[in-house]
Amino acid sequence: MMIRPRRHIDAVGWSAVIGALGGLIGLGGAEFRLPVLVGRFGFPTLEAVILNKALSLVVVFAALLFRLRVIPFDETLAHADIVLNLLAGSLVGAWFAAGHAIRLSASTLNRLVLVLLAMLAVLMFAHGLTGLHSDGRPLFDAPALQIVAGVAAGLVIGVVAAILGVAGGELLIPTLVLLFGADIKLAGSLSLAVSLPTMIVGLMRYRSAASFSVLARERPLLGWMAVGSIAGAGLGGLLLGTVPAQTLTLLLSVILAVSAIKVFRHQARDLRWADEAIVGRAEAGWHDDLMKAEQDTPLLAFDLLPWRVTVVILFSIVAVALVAGLCTIAQAHAMRGMAMGLGQLGYANQAEMGAAAFLTMWIAMMTAMMLPTIAPMVLAHHAVALRRDEGALSTLASVAGYLMVWWAIGIVIWLGYSVFAQWNVGEAPPWLPQLAGAVLVCAGAYQFSRWKQHCADMCRSPLAFLLKHDFRRGVRPAFGAGMMHAAYCVGCCWAAMMVLVVVGLMNLPWMAILFVLFFVEKNWKHGRAVASIAGIVMMVLGAAVAGYSPLLTGISN
Repeated sequence: MMIRPRRHIDAVGWSAVIGALGGLIGLGGAEFRLPVLVGRFGFPTLEAVILNKALSLVVVFAALLFRLRVIPFDETLAHADIVLNLLAGSLVGAWFAAGHAIRLSASTLNRLVLVLLAMLAVLMFAHGLTGLHSDGRPLFDAPALQIVAGVAAGLVIGVVAAILGVAGGELLIPTLVLLFGADIKLAGSLSLAVSLPTMIVGLMRYRSAASFSVLARERPLLGWMAVGSIAGAGLGGLLLGTVPAQTLTLLLSVILAVSAIKVFRHQARDLRWADEAIVGRAEAGWHDDLMKAEQDTPLLAFDLLPWRVTVVILFSIVAVALVAGLCTIAQAHAMRGMAMGLGQLGYANQAEMGAAAFLTMWIAMMTAMMLPTIAPMVLAHHAVALRRDEGALSTLASVAGYLMVWWAIGIVIWLGYSVFAQWNVGEAPPWLPQLAGAVLVCAGAYQFSRWKQHCADMCRSPLAFLLKHDFRRGVRPAFGAGMMHAAYCVGCCWAAMMVLVVVGLMNLPWMAILFVLFFVEKNWKHGRAVASIAGIVMMVLGAAVAGYSPLLTGISN
Protein backbone atom coordinates (compact mmCIF):
# COMPACT_ATOMS: atom_id res chain seq x y z
CA MET A 1 0.00 0.00 0.00
CA MET A 2 1.48 3.32 -1.13
CA ILE A 3 1.15 6.35 1.08
CA ARG A 4 1.08 9.96 -0.02
CA PRO A 5 4.42 11.86 0.33
CA ARG A 6 2.80 14.50 2.51
CA ARG A 7 1.45 11.76 4.77
CA HIS A 8 4.81 10.10 5.36
CA ILE A 9 6.46 13.51 5.94
CA ASP A 10 3.82 14.21 8.58
CA ALA A 11 4.39 10.73 10.01
CA VAL A 12 8.14 11.22 10.41
CA GLY A 13 7.86 14.79 11.67
CA TRP A 14 5.18 14.18 14.28
CA SER A 15 6.86 10.94 15.43
CA ALA A 16 10.24 12.63 15.81
CA VAL A 17 8.82 15.45 17.92
CA ILE A 18 6.79 13.06 20.07
CA GLY A 19 9.72 10.63 20.37
CA ALA A 20 11.99 13.47 21.53
CA LEU A 21 9.49 14.63 24.12
CA GLY A 22 8.99 11.09 25.36
CA GLY A 23 12.64 10.06 25.30
CA LEU A 24 13.73 13.14 27.22
CA ILE A 25 11.50 12.43 30.21
CA GLY A 26 11.30 8.63 29.99
CA LEU A 27 7.83 8.28 28.43
CA GLY A 28 6.64 6.32 25.42
CA GLY A 29 5.02 9.49 24.07
CA ALA A 30 1.72 7.71 23.45
CA GLU A 31 -0.42 10.35 25.15
CA PHE A 32 0.78 12.84 22.50
CA ARG A 33 0.71 10.42 19.58
CA LEU A 34 -2.91 9.33 20.08
CA PRO A 35 -4.40 12.76 19.20
CA VAL A 36 -2.23 12.81 16.06
CA LEU A 37 -3.36 9.35 14.95
CA VAL A 38 -7.02 10.22 15.49
CA GLY A 39 -7.14 13.88 14.57
CA ARG A 40 -4.37 14.17 11.94
CA PHE A 41 -4.53 10.76 10.24
CA GLY A 42 -8.22 10.00 10.87
CA PHE A 43 -7.94 6.53 12.41
CA PRO A 44 -10.89 5.15 14.42
CA THR A 45 -10.23 5.12 18.14
CA LEU A 46 -9.49 1.41 18.60
CA GLU A 47 -7.19 1.26 15.55
CA ALA A 48 -5.40 4.37 16.81
CA VAL A 49 -4.91 2.75 20.23
CA ILE A 50 -3.38 -0.37 18.63
CA LEU A 51 -1.05 1.65 16.38
CA ASN A 52 -0.20 3.85 19.34
CA LYS A 53 0.77 0.89 21.47
CA ALA A 54 2.99 -0.60 18.73
CA LEU A 55 4.82 2.70 18.19
CA SER A 56 5.17 3.22 21.93
CA LEU A 57 7.00 -0.11 22.12
CA VAL A 58 9.48 1.23 19.57
CA VAL A 59 10.03 4.46 21.52
CA VAL A 60 10.32 2.72 24.88
CA PHE A 61 12.92 0.25 23.62
CA ALA A 62 14.90 2.93 21.78
CA ALA A 63 14.76 5.36 24.71
CA LEU A 64 16.12 2.69 27.07
CA LEU A 65 19.14 2.29 24.83
CA PHE A 66 19.74 6.00 24.24
CA ARG A 67 19.51 6.80 27.97
CA LEU A 68 22.32 4.38 28.86
CA ARG A 69 24.81 7.23 28.49
CA VAL A 70 23.31 8.95 31.53
CA ILE A 71 21.69 6.03 33.37
CA PRO A 72 23.93 2.94 33.04
CA PHE A 73 22.35 -0.48 32.76
CA ASP A 74 23.90 -1.59 36.05
CA GLU A 75 22.14 1.23 37.90
CA THR A 76 18.79 0.24 36.43
CA LEU A 77 19.41 -3.44 37.19
CA ALA A 78 20.22 -2.61 40.82
CA HIS A 79 16.60 -1.49 41.23
CA ALA A 80 15.09 -4.61 39.66
CA ASP A 81 13.06 -5.22 42.84
CA ILE A 82 11.13 -1.98 42.24
CA VAL A 83 10.48 -2.94 38.61
CA LEU A 84 9.19 -6.38 39.60
CA ASN A 85 7.01 -4.86 42.33
CA LEU A 86 5.21 -2.58 39.87
CA LEU A 87 5.06 -5.26 37.16
CA ALA A 88 3.18 -7.57 39.53
CA GLY A 89 0.21 -5.24 39.25
CA SER A 90 0.66 -3.63 35.83
CA LEU A 91 0.71 -6.90 33.85
CA VAL A 92 -2.57 -8.02 35.40
CA GLY A 93 -4.11 -4.60 34.84
CA ALA A 94 -3.00 -4.44 31.20
CA TRP A 95 -4.37 -7.92 30.42
CA PHE A 96 -7.72 -7.26 32.09
CA ALA A 97 -8.30 -3.77 30.66
CA ALA A 98 -7.32 -4.64 27.10
CA GLY A 99 -9.84 -7.48 27.07
CA HIS A 100 -12.61 -5.14 28.18
CA ALA A 101 -11.62 -2.36 25.77
CA ILE A 102 -12.14 -4.75 22.84
CA ARG A 103 -15.79 -5.23 23.85
CA LEU A 104 -16.51 -1.51 24.35
CA SER A 105 -18.55 0.39 21.78
CA ALA A 106 -16.78 3.14 19.83
CA SER A 107 -18.67 5.92 21.59
CA THR A 108 -17.93 4.49 25.04
CA LEU A 109 -14.25 4.07 24.22
CA ASN A 110 -14.14 7.65 22.92
CA ARG A 111 -15.51 9.03 26.16
CA LEU A 112 -13.28 6.84 28.32
CA VAL A 113 -10.12 7.78 26.45
CA LEU A 114 -11.05 11.46 26.56
CA VAL A 115 -11.61 11.36 30.34
CA LEU A 116 -8.27 9.57 30.81
CA LEU A 117 -6.50 12.20 28.72
CA ALA A 118 -8.01 14.96 30.83
CA MET A 119 -7.03 13.20 34.06
CA LEU A 120 -3.45 12.78 32.82
CA ALA A 121 -3.31 16.49 32.00
CA VAL A 122 -4.31 17.39 35.56
CA LEU A 123 -1.85 14.87 37.01
CA MET A 124 1.10 16.15 34.99
CA PHE A 125 0.26 19.79 35.77
CA ALA A 126 0.09 18.99 39.49
CA HIS A 127 3.46 17.24 39.35
CA GLY A 128 5.08 20.16 37.59
CA LEU A 129 3.46 22.78 39.78
CA THR A 130 4.22 21.14 43.14
CA GLY A 131 7.68 19.82 42.27
CA LEU A 132 6.89 16.25 43.30
CA HIS A 133 9.57 15.02 40.87
CA SER A 134 12.24 16.52 43.13
CA ASP A 135 10.94 14.85 46.31
CA GLY A 136 12.96 11.69 46.87
CA ARG A 137 11.27 10.55 50.08
CA PRO A 138 9.40 7.22 49.98
CA LEU A 139 5.72 7.37 50.79
CA PHE A 140 5.88 4.45 53.26
CA ASP A 141 8.68 3.47 55.57
CA ALA A 142 7.46 -0.12 56.03
CA PRO A 143 8.67 -2.40 53.18
CA ALA A 144 5.45 -4.45 53.31
CA LEU A 145 3.33 -1.35 52.74
CA GLN A 146 5.57 -0.30 49.86
CA ILE A 147 5.09 -3.67 48.20
CA VAL A 148 1.30 -3.57 48.57
CA ALA A 149 1.17 0.04 47.35
CA GLY A 150 3.47 -0.81 44.44
CA VAL A 151 1.25 -3.67 43.28
CA ALA A 152 -1.87 -1.48 43.58
CA ALA A 153 -0.22 1.38 41.67
CA GLY A 154 0.99 -1.03 39.01
CA LEU A 155 -2.54 -2.40 38.60
CA VAL A 156 -3.93 1.08 37.90
CA ILE A 157 -1.06 1.92 35.56
CA GLY A 158 -1.56 -1.32 33.63
CA VAL A 159 -5.25 -0.56 33.15
CA VAL A 160 -4.49 2.96 31.86
CA ALA A 161 -1.70 1.68 29.60
CA ALA A 162 -3.92 -0.94 27.97
CA ILE A 163 -7.03 1.20 27.46
CA LEU A 164 -5.22 4.35 26.30
CA GLY A 165 -2.42 2.60 24.46
CA VAL A 166 0.23 4.44 26.47
CA ALA A 167 3.39 3.22 28.13
CA GLY A 168 2.15 4.46 31.50
CA GLY A 169 5.25 6.56 32.20
CA GLU A 170 3.20 9.64 33.06
CA LEU A 171 1.95 7.67 36.06
CA LEU A 172 5.01 5.51 36.63
CA ILE A 173 7.53 8.34 37.04
CA PRO A 174 5.71 10.14 39.89
CA THR A 175 4.96 6.75 41.45
CA LEU A 176 8.64 5.81 41.42
CA VAL A 177 9.70 9.18 42.85
CA LEU A 178 7.00 9.41 45.51
CA LEU A 179 6.58 5.78 46.51
CA PHE A 180 10.13 4.45 46.15
CA GLY A 181 12.20 7.64 46.47
CA ALA A 182 13.93 7.21 43.10
CA ASP A 183 15.85 10.05 41.44
CA ILE A 184 13.90 11.67 38.59
CA LYS A 185 16.38 10.56 35.92
CA LEU A 186 16.56 7.04 37.27
CA ALA A 187 12.76 7.00 37.54
CA GLY A 188 12.55 7.70 33.79
CA SER A 189 14.61 4.62 32.95
CA LEU A 190 12.82 2.44 35.50
CA SER A 191 9.46 3.53 34.08
CA LEU A 192 10.60 2.45 30.62
CA ALA A 193 11.67 -0.93 32.03
CA VAL A 194 8.22 -1.40 33.60
CA SER A 195 6.41 -0.10 30.51
CA LEU A 196 8.04 -2.47 28.04
CA PRO A 197 6.54 -5.80 29.25
CA THR A 198 3.30 -4.09 30.28
CA MET A 199 2.74 -2.77 26.77
CA ILE A 200 3.63 -6.09 25.18
CA VAL A 201 0.95 -7.79 27.28
CA GLY A 202 -1.58 -5.09 26.43
CA LEU A 203 -0.83 -5.29 22.69
CA MET A 204 -1.11 -9.07 22.64
CA ARG A 205 -4.55 -8.81 24.26
CA TYR A 206 -5.76 -6.84 21.23
CA ARG A 207 -4.93 -9.64 18.77
CA SER A 208 -8.51 -10.95 18.83
CA ALA A 209 -9.89 -7.55 17.80
CA ALA A 210 -10.70 -7.00 14.12
CA SER A 211 -8.90 -3.65 14.34
CA PHE A 212 -5.58 -5.46 14.96
CA SER A 213 -5.24 -5.85 11.19
CA VAL A 214 -4.41 -2.14 11.01
CA LEU A 215 -0.78 -3.05 11.78
CA ALA A 216 -0.51 -4.97 8.50
CA ARG A 217 -2.73 -2.63 6.48
CA GLU A 218 -0.81 0.50 7.52
CA ARG A 219 2.67 -1.05 7.43
CA PRO A 220 4.27 1.76 5.37
CA LEU A 221 2.93 4.48 7.64
CA LEU A 222 3.94 2.44 10.69
CA GLY A 223 7.47 2.14 9.30
CA TRP A 224 7.87 5.88 8.71
CA MET A 225 6.51 6.66 12.17
CA ALA A 226 8.93 4.13 13.69
CA VAL A 227 11.86 5.83 11.94
CA GLY A 228 10.79 9.24 13.25
CA SER A 229 10.18 7.85 16.72
CA ILE A 230 13.65 6.29 16.97
CA ALA A 231 15.31 9.48 15.75
CA GLY A 232 13.30 11.57 18.20
CA ALA A 233 14.02 9.23 21.10
CA GLY A 234 17.73 9.46 20.30
CA LEU A 235 17.60 13.25 20.35
CA GLY A 236 15.70 13.18 23.63
CA GLY A 237 18.32 10.88 25.14
CA LEU A 238 21.09 13.26 24.11
CA LEU A 239 19.24 16.19 25.70
CA LEU A 240 18.59 14.28 28.93
CA GLY A 241 19.48 16.48 31.87
CA THR A 242 19.75 19.74 29.92
CA VAL A 243 16.06 20.74 30.07
CA PRO A 244 14.50 21.21 33.55
CA ALA A 245 12.03 18.38 34.04
CA GLN A 246 9.61 20.57 36.00
CA THR A 247 9.35 23.15 33.21
CA LEU A 248 8.91 20.44 30.59
CA THR A 249 6.20 18.71 32.62
CA LEU A 250 4.17 21.92 32.87
CA LEU A 251 4.49 22.46 29.13
CA LEU A 252 3.42 18.90 28.34
CA SER A 253 0.44 19.18 30.68
CA VAL A 254 -0.81 22.16 28.65
CA ILE A 255 -0.33 20.25 25.38
CA LEU A 256 -2.17 17.26 26.81
CA ALA A 257 -5.07 19.38 28.06
CA VAL A 258 -5.50 21.00 24.62
CA SER A 259 -5.36 17.57 22.99
CA ALA A 260 -7.99 16.23 25.36
CA ILE A 261 -10.38 19.01 24.33
CA LYS A 262 -9.82 18.70 20.57
CA VAL A 263 -8.89 15.07 19.97
CA PHE A 264 -12.38 13.74 19.37
CA ARG A 265 -14.07 16.81 17.89
CA HIS A 266 -14.66 14.91 14.66
CA GLN A 267 -16.74 12.41 16.68
CA ALA A 268 -19.19 15.12 17.83
CA ARG A 269 -21.31 14.58 14.71
CA ASP A 270 -21.90 10.95 15.71
CA LEU A 271 -22.94 11.98 19.21
CA ARG A 272 -25.23 14.86 18.19
CA TRP A 273 -28.30 12.65 17.93
CA ALA A 274 -27.70 11.26 21.43
CA ASP A 275 -27.36 14.77 22.85
CA GLU A 276 -30.57 15.92 21.14
CA ALA A 277 -32.39 12.87 22.48
CA ILE A 278 -31.26 13.74 26.01
CA VAL A 279 -32.44 17.33 25.64
CA GLY A 280 -35.75 16.20 24.17
CA ARG A 281 -36.29 13.78 27.02
CA ALA A 282 -35.66 16.58 29.52
CA GLU A 283 -38.11 18.89 27.77
CA ALA A 284 -40.76 16.16 27.84
CA GLY A 285 -40.51 15.79 31.60
CA TRP A 286 -37.99 12.97 31.94
CA HIS A 287 -37.99 13.11 35.73
CA ASP A 288 -41.43 11.48 35.91
CA ASP A 289 -40.08 8.35 34.24
CA LEU A 290 -36.68 8.35 35.93
CA MET A 291 -38.11 8.30 39.42
CA LYS A 292 -38.65 4.56 39.22
CA ALA A 293 -36.55 2.93 41.93
CA GLU A 294 -34.75 0.60 39.55
CA GLN A 295 -33.76 3.50 37.27
CA ASP A 296 -32.75 6.24 39.73
CA THR A 297 -29.13 5.24 40.18
CA PRO A 298 -25.79 7.11 40.23
CA LEU A 299 -24.95 5.61 36.82
CA LEU A 300 -28.01 7.30 35.31
CA ALA A 301 -26.58 10.72 36.15
CA PHE A 302 -23.90 10.23 33.48
CA ASP A 303 -26.61 10.18 30.79
CA LEU A 304 -28.52 13.29 31.86
CA LEU A 305 -26.19 15.82 30.23
CA PRO A 306 -24.42 16.11 26.88
CA TRP A 307 -21.20 14.14 27.11
CA ARG A 308 -18.99 17.21 26.70
CA VAL A 309 -20.62 18.89 29.72
CA THR A 310 -20.23 15.67 31.71
CA VAL A 311 -16.51 15.51 30.89
CA VAL A 312 -15.95 19.14 31.95
CA ILE A 313 -17.70 18.57 35.29
CA LEU A 314 -15.81 15.34 36.00
CA PHE A 315 -12.52 16.96 34.99
CA SER A 316 -13.15 19.83 37.42
CA ILE A 317 -13.98 17.46 40.28
CA VAL A 318 -10.88 15.36 39.66
CA ALA A 319 -8.66 18.44 39.44
CA VAL A 320 -9.85 19.91 42.75
CA ALA A 321 -9.69 16.53 44.52
CA LEU A 322 -6.20 15.85 43.13
CA VAL A 323 -4.79 19.16 44.39
CA ALA A 324 -6.39 18.52 47.79
CA GLY A 325 -4.95 15.01 47.81
CA LEU A 326 -1.44 16.24 47.08
CA CYS A 327 -1.75 18.75 49.93
CA THR A 328 -2.95 15.96 52.23
CA ILE A 329 0.04 13.78 51.33
CA ALA A 330 2.44 16.65 52.02
CA GLN A 331 0.74 17.35 55.36
CA ALA A 332 0.88 13.67 56.32
CA HIS A 333 4.64 13.62 55.69
CA ALA A 334 5.10 16.72 57.83
CA MET A 335 3.12 15.15 60.71
CA ARG A 336 4.76 11.71 60.72
CA GLY A 337 6.03 12.02 64.27
CA MET A 338 2.67 13.06 65.77
CA ALA A 339 0.28 10.69 67.52
CA MET A 340 -3.15 11.26 65.96
CA GLY A 341 -4.87 7.97 66.82
CA LEU A 342 -5.28 5.52 69.68
CA GLY A 343 -2.94 3.02 68.06
CA GLN A 344 -0.13 5.58 67.90
CA LEU A 345 -0.03 6.32 71.63
CA GLY A 346 3.37 5.42 73.01
CA TYR A 347 4.95 5.31 69.53
CA ALA A 348 4.70 8.97 68.50
CA ASN A 349 4.64 12.36 70.18
CA GLN A 350 1.38 13.83 71.39
CA ALA A 351 1.55 17.43 70.18
CA GLU A 352 -1.13 20.09 70.08
CA MET A 353 -2.16 21.80 66.85
CA GLY A 354 -3.64 25.25 66.46
CA ALA A 355 -7.13 25.55 65.05
CA ALA A 356 -5.92 27.11 61.79
CA ALA A 357 -3.34 24.38 61.09
CA PHE A 358 -5.74 21.57 62.00
CA LEU A 359 -8.63 22.94 59.96
CA THR A 360 -6.36 23.47 56.95
CA MET A 361 -5.37 19.82 57.19
CA TRP A 362 -8.99 18.71 57.65
CA ILE A 363 -10.34 20.77 54.73
CA ALA A 364 -7.77 19.33 52.31
CA MET A 365 -8.38 15.81 53.61
CA MET A 366 -12.20 15.97 53.35
CA THR A 367 -12.10 17.59 49.93
CA ALA A 368 -9.82 14.85 48.61
CA MET A 369 -11.81 12.00 50.18
CA MET A 370 -15.43 13.12 49.78
CA LEU A 371 -15.70 15.38 46.71
CA PRO A 372 -15.17 12.61 44.09
CA THR A 373 -17.85 10.46 45.74
CA ILE A 374 -20.62 12.96 44.89
CA ALA A 375 -19.85 13.24 41.17
CA PRO A 376 -23.21 11.65 40.13
CA MET A 377 -25.12 14.02 42.43
CA VAL A 378 -23.31 17.02 40.92
CA LEU A 379 -24.17 15.84 37.39
CA ALA A 380 -27.82 15.28 38.31
CA HIS A 381 -28.06 18.68 40.01
CA HIS A 382 -26.65 20.46 36.97
CA ALA A 383 -29.11 18.65 34.69
CA VAL A 384 -32.02 19.77 36.89
CA ALA A 385 -30.60 23.31 37.11
CA LEU A 386 -30.38 23.56 33.32
CA ARG A 387 -33.99 22.44 32.99
CA ARG A 388 -34.95 25.30 35.35
CA ASP A 389 -32.95 27.73 33.18
CA GLU A 390 -30.30 28.17 35.90
CA GLY A 391 -26.59 28.38 35.29
CA ALA A 392 -23.61 26.65 36.85
CA LEU A 393 -23.75 28.95 39.91
CA SER A 394 -26.60 26.92 41.37
CA THR A 395 -24.64 23.68 41.11
CA LEU A 396 -21.52 25.33 42.55
CA ALA A 397 -23.62 26.51 45.51
CA SER A 398 -24.81 22.95 46.07
CA VAL A 399 -21.23 21.64 46.09
CA ALA A 400 -20.17 24.46 48.41
CA GLY A 401 -22.98 23.61 50.85
CA TYR A 402 -21.91 19.96 50.82
CA LEU A 403 -18.25 20.71 51.51
CA MET A 404 -19.09 23.37 54.11
CA VAL A 405 -20.73 20.76 56.34
CA TRP A 406 -17.73 18.44 56.18
CA TRP A 407 -15.38 21.35 56.81
CA ALA A 408 -17.45 22.53 59.80
CA ILE A 409 -17.25 19.06 61.34
CA GLY A 410 -13.52 19.69 61.53
CA ILE A 411 -14.12 22.12 64.41
CA VAL A 412 -15.62 19.31 66.49
CA ILE A 413 -12.79 16.98 65.51
CA TRP A 414 -10.23 19.63 66.47
CA LEU A 415 -11.77 20.02 69.92
CA GLY A 416 -11.61 16.26 70.40
CA TYR A 417 -8.03 16.14 69.18
CA SER A 418 -7.05 18.97 71.54
CA VAL A 419 -8.27 16.88 74.48
CA PHE A 420 -6.46 13.84 73.07
CA ALA A 421 -3.18 15.80 72.65
CA GLN A 422 -3.27 16.88 76.32
CA TRP A 423 -3.83 13.31 77.49
CA ASN A 424 -0.19 12.59 78.34
CA VAL A 425 -0.16 8.84 78.99
CA GLY A 426 3.53 8.15 78.29
CA GLU A 427 3.43 4.46 77.47
CA ALA A 428 0.25 3.03 75.97
CA PRO A 429 -2.10 1.84 78.76
CA PRO A 430 -2.84 -1.93 78.85
CA TRP A 431 -6.55 -1.41 78.17
CA LEU A 432 -5.96 0.61 75.00
CA PRO A 433 -6.35 -2.35 72.58
CA GLN A 434 -9.74 -3.17 74.11
CA LEU A 435 -10.88 0.44 73.66
CA ALA A 436 -9.68 0.54 70.07
CA GLY A 437 -11.28 -2.84 69.37
CA ALA A 438 -14.59 -1.62 70.79
CA VAL A 439 -14.51 1.44 68.50
CA LEU A 440 -13.94 -0.78 65.46
CA VAL A 441 -16.69 -3.23 66.46
CA CYS A 442 -19.19 -0.39 66.95
CA ALA A 443 -18.21 1.13 63.61
CA GLY A 444 -18.78 -2.21 61.91
CA ALA A 445 -22.11 -2.82 63.63
CA TYR A 446 -23.39 0.58 62.48
CA GLN A 447 -23.06 -0.58 58.86
CA PHE A 448 -26.12 -2.80 59.44
CA SER A 449 -28.33 -0.14 61.05
CA ARG A 450 -31.51 1.15 59.37
CA TRP A 451 -30.36 4.78 59.64
CA LYS A 452 -27.12 3.95 57.87
CA GLN A 453 -28.99 2.19 55.05
CA HIS A 454 -31.49 5.05 54.73
CA CYS A 455 -28.74 7.66 54.41
CA ALA A 456 -26.77 5.56 51.92
CA ASP A 457 -29.88 4.89 49.81
CA MET A 458 -30.55 8.63 49.58
CA CYS A 459 -26.95 9.18 48.42
CA ARG A 460 -27.48 6.49 45.77
CA SER A 461 -30.68 8.13 44.44
CA PRO A 462 -29.64 11.53 43.00
CA LEU A 463 -32.95 12.45 41.37
CA ALA A 464 -35.06 11.37 44.33
CA PHE A 465 -32.91 13.50 46.60
CA LEU A 466 -33.08 16.56 44.33
CA LEU A 467 -36.84 16.42 43.84
CA LYS A 468 -37.28 16.16 47.60
CA HIS A 469 -34.73 18.72 48.80
CA ASP A 470 -33.96 21.04 45.87
CA PHE A 471 -37.29 21.80 44.19
CA ARG A 472 -36.92 25.61 44.25
CA ARG A 473 -34.92 27.93 42.05
CA GLY A 474 -31.98 29.98 43.24
CA VAL A 475 -28.55 29.77 44.84
CA ARG A 476 -29.74 29.74 48.45
CA PRO A 477 -32.01 26.66 48.08
CA ALA A 478 -29.19 24.92 46.19
CA PHE A 479 -26.75 25.69 49.01
CA GLY A 480 -29.24 24.31 51.53
CA ALA A 481 -29.76 21.19 49.43
CA GLY A 482 -25.99 20.66 49.38
CA MET A 483 -25.91 20.89 53.17
CA MET A 484 -28.75 18.38 53.42
CA HIS A 485 -26.89 16.04 51.08
CA ALA A 486 -23.83 16.33 53.33
CA ALA A 487 -26.02 15.50 56.36
CA TYR A 488 -27.09 12.26 54.69
CA CYS A 489 -23.46 11.63 53.74
CA VAL A 490 -22.30 12.14 57.32
CA GLY A 491 -25.01 9.75 58.49
CA CYS A 492 -23.71 7.21 56.00
CA CYS A 493 -19.96 7.57 56.61
CA TRP A 494 -19.31 8.82 60.15
CA ALA A 495 -18.89 5.37 61.71
CA ALA A 496 -16.38 4.22 59.12
CA MET A 497 -14.49 7.47 59.72
CA MET A 498 -14.02 6.31 63.31
CA VAL A 499 -11.43 3.90 61.96
CA LEU A 500 -9.13 6.93 61.64
CA VAL A 501 -9.60 7.62 65.37
CA VAL A 502 -7.95 4.24 65.95
CA VAL A 503 -5.23 4.20 63.26
CA GLY A 504 -4.54 7.97 63.06
CA LEU A 505 -6.26 10.84 61.28
CA MET A 506 -3.40 11.24 58.78
CA ASN A 507 -2.84 7.55 58.08
CA LEU A 508 -2.57 7.62 54.28
CA PRO A 509 -3.19 3.91 53.54
CA TRP A 510 -6.36 3.89 55.65
CA MET A 511 -7.54 7.16 54.11
CA ALA A 512 -7.18 5.55 50.69
CA ILE A 513 -9.12 2.46 51.83
CA LEU A 514 -11.96 4.58 53.22
CA PHE A 515 -12.09 6.70 50.06
CA VAL A 516 -12.52 3.58 47.92
CA LEU A 517 -15.16 2.24 50.34
CA PHE A 518 -17.19 5.47 50.28
CA PHE A 519 -16.95 5.85 46.51
CA VAL A 520 -18.00 2.27 45.75
CA GLU A 521 -20.67 2.13 48.44
CA LYS A 522 -22.37 5.33 47.28
CA ASN A 523 -22.12 4.82 43.52
CA TRP A 524 -22.32 1.07 42.80
CA LYS A 525 -25.56 -0.85 42.53
CA HIS A 526 -24.20 -3.39 45.02
CA GLY A 527 -23.31 -0.64 47.52
CA ARG A 528 -25.37 -2.21 50.32
CA ALA A 529 -23.47 -5.46 49.98
CA VAL A 530 -20.15 -3.61 50.03
CA ALA A 531 -21.20 -1.79 53.23
CA SER A 532 -22.16 -5.09 54.84
CA ILE A 533 -18.84 -6.69 53.93
CA ALA A 534 -16.99 -3.65 55.29
CA GLY A 535 -18.99 -3.90 58.51
CA ILE A 536 -18.03 -7.53 58.96
CA VAL A 537 -14.37 -6.74 58.32
CA MET A 538 -14.41 -3.90 60.87
CA MET A 539 -15.99 -6.10 63.55
CA VAL A 540 -13.56 -8.97 62.92
CA LEU A 541 -10.63 -6.53 62.97
CA GLY A 542 -11.93 -4.98 66.19
CA ALA A 543 -12.20 -8.36 67.89
CA ALA A 544 -8.69 -9.26 66.70
CA VAL A 545 -7.24 -5.96 67.97
CA ALA A 546 -8.89 -6.41 71.36
CA GLY A 547 -7.51 -9.93 71.69
CA TYR A 548 -4.05 -9.37 70.20
CA SER A 549 -2.57 -5.99 71.13
CA PRO A 550 0.44 -6.01 68.68
CA LEU A 551 -2.08 -5.89 65.84
CA LEU A 552 -3.16 -2.39 66.92
CA THR A 553 0.41 -1.19 66.58
CA GLY A 554 0.76 -2.90 63.21
CA ILE A 555 -2.26 -1.26 61.59
CA SER A 556 -1.56 2.18 63.07
CA ASN A 557 2.19 2.74 62.67
